[in-house]
Order: sequence, then structure tokens, then C-alpha cells
Amino acid sequence: MKTIFAALTITLLLSSTFAAENHHDHNKPTSEEKNVHPKSALVLNSGKKWSADQDMKENMEAIYKQFVIFNDLSKTKKSTNKDAIQLSAVINASAGNIISKCKMEPKQDQAFHVILSDLLAVAADLKKPAKVELAIESLSRALKNYTKYFDHSLPI
Repeated sequence: MKTIFAALTITLLLSSTFAAENHHDHNKPTSEEKNVHPKSALVLNSGKKWSADQDMKENMEAIYKQFVIFNDLSKTKKSTNKDAIQLSAVINASAGNIISKCKMEPKQDQAFHVILSDLLAVAADLKKPAKVELAIESLSRALKNYTKYFDHSLPI
């Protein structure tokens, strides 16, 4: 069972990463544009927050709720590797849901990809016991960035 779960998780992570990188291939910038506009630009929409649709909100809330559960367990020294792996699974599933239902315009999508990349890195690090603490800090930053750049508040 663990082998199946591990294979499924790896497949989801790889497919999510691939989809995140390529789901807007029709809007790929030219090599000249790549040099002018860095891929990792987290910017506002003309000084305003980007809109967040219902699918994005629901999935980001699922990540946030699992983050709170993990933090509460962690504060009381009751968190386990299983809890970290559960948080990782929620991040991967939620990111996959956002990707599969993506309707964002290219600039909005590009901004969200910065957060998405951070989320997927956190999900991978949560599976490594030595990196869990730093992963939680990175997740907190990613969630704060999400609420800073997207019109969706989470009590972080």
C-alpha cells in the first residue's frame, strides 16, 4: 500500500509540476521576452490584487486548513512525519486541482506560478523529516504572498 501511495504521490507531483510549467504553452514568451521578463515575477495587477476564482479559493483554503492543523500539532509537540506527509498530499492535490481548472489570464497565471512553485517545493520538502521545519516556514511565506497578491484573505 505504501508503494502505491508513494508512486501515486510522485506521479501527481511530477504531473503537477509539468502541468504548472506547460498549461499555458500557447502563451510562451519568445527567448527575447524571457530575458526581459523574469519567469519568477510576483507582481500585482496594475497595483491591485489579482482576482481569485472559487476553485482557487477552495483549494488554497484546504491547504491553509491543513497548515493550521499541522501547526497546532507542532506547537504541542504532537506532529509526526505522517502529519507532514498528509499536509504534503493536501498541497499536491490542491495544486493539481487549481492547475486542472485554471482559467487565469497569462499575467495572472504567471504571478500565481511563483506561489505554485513554492507550494510544490514545500510539498516535496515535507516528505523529508530534516526539512519539515523550513518547509513550514516556506509554506507560511507562500500563503502570505498568496493573500498579498490575490484577492483572498486567509487569517495568517
